[in-house]
Amino acid sequence: ALMVIKGGVNLEALDEQKIIFKINDLVLDEFIPEESSFEKSYNIKKEMLGDDDEFYLTISTDKTFVPAEINPNSNDERELGIQISFIYFR
Repeated sequence: ALMVIKGGVNLEALDEQKIIFKINDLVLDEFIPEESSFEKSYNIKKEMLGDDDEFYLTISTDKTFVPAEINPNSNDERELGIQISFIYFR
């Protein structure tokens, strides 16, 4: 199968933020984006998905930020990490 993931990070808020993609418990990729937006493509082998009818795709990051803590004019108290704008799997 082909999997494509597009997303973005806020390089002004976080420096060297690591992004981790996992399928089930298998780490598919770990990277630090060099630009604010990224696009990654992966060839997924059947063995990576396991024997069950379902699998889990986990997208995580090692750093988050709260906009109100960075910008005193902001009232945004959400804890933000990465933005995923597109996932294709076929």
